[in-house]
Amino acid sequence: MSRRTTRSSATLASDPLLSLDSFTRPTKRWRSQLGEKAVSAVTHQASSRLEDDVTDSKAVLKRRAKKRRKGDYADLGEDPLTDRIKEGLDVLFCGENPGIKTAELQLHYASPHNHFYKGLHAAGLTPSVLPPIASRTLPEDYNIGITNLIARPTIEASELTKEELDAAVPKLLAKVAQYRPKLVAFVGMKVADTVLRYFANLRPSAPPSANPTPMGAKGKLKKPPPIKAQIGLQNYALPHSHSDATSVTSTTYFYCLPSTSGRVAAYPYPVKMRLYATFGAEVAKLRATPPQALTLPADVVYYEAEKLDLPALAEAVEVKVEAEEAEIDDGEKGDVVEQTTIMVETVTAVLEGAEAGKEDVQLEHSLLVKLETSG
Repeated sequence: MSRRTTRSSATLASDPLLSLDSFTRPTKRWRSQLGEKAVSAVTHQASSRLEDDVTDSKAVLKRRAKKRRKGDYADLGEDPLTDRIKEGLDVLFCGENPGIKTAELQLHYASPHNHFYKGLHAAGLTPSVLPPIASRTLPEDYNIGITNLIARPTIEASELTKEELDAAVPKLLAKVAQYRPKLVAFVGMKVADTVLRYFANLRPSAPPSANPTPMGAKGKLKKPPPIKAQIGLQNYALPHSHSDATSVTSTTYFYCLPSTSGRVAAYPYPVKMRLYATFGAEVAKLRATPPQALTLPADVVYYEAEKLDLPALAEAVEVKVEAEEAEIDDGEKGDVVEQTTIMVETVTAVLEGAEAGKEDVQLEHSLLVKLETSG
């Protein structure tokens, strides 16, 4: 019995033009770029499967006909996740917003259907596929961090409005200006589109056409094409000037990656992993001694963070995750039967005094975040 071929695998197997050297964003007309032979092969395979798939298709359509109920997430809070961030990161990953599973567990990319940690491994940033609990120590262990454009969780990304996304960009860039990562990687096309739209609005508009449409001429004026980011390094960057006397400067570059959500099917899983591997090659250039030049677009524009009128961020919160070990005996002979590792997260916030002359107030709070048992 021959192995059943899915639509994605059939396309990959017969697509001679699929290359990591071209990060063209898939569109409705992407199939026209294939050779006639590849298109014929895919069409033939799809036709031969049509009869077998009709029952499954009806079931899928029936499930989709029932609209997903968007629940109330008030119990999860407006900002349930802690940014995993510190100064001078090699990479700061930026997602769109937390999902419900992520918010409930308070662990970044906690859904078992998300490929984020597989992408990290494919990029060579981690030695293995890490569990979501490892997100708490990514900055300390691997010099990579995680944040989100929008803090509030939702079931679907469609619950976020364009206005809400646009309004969140200055705060994200303020984080970038404060922590100065070498590279910001957008996990998802919509995040990259939103930030690109922000920078596009900063650029001077094109001069009016020398041959305007005459009065009374038929036809409607065409709307400008929507701003869409492409996979790979973006055409904008943030240089940072340091306050010390050395006049040393650093620059943050931006990179667009496909979403790692299992719901996003624009890029099949094997393609996602190959794109993350290519991304990892760029990160390796930054980590090299001395650092190597990135493969930047020809039209990169450098925006000084100090001139962007970014909002002031709240006082930094220091997050420490420590491991403590405890031994548990059997209650009779005192023999140790198992060893337990407890991950305790300590959040220390330094707040300014309410009035002038008062000393800073330091608050410390510890939270038990994980319990692992091995026996």
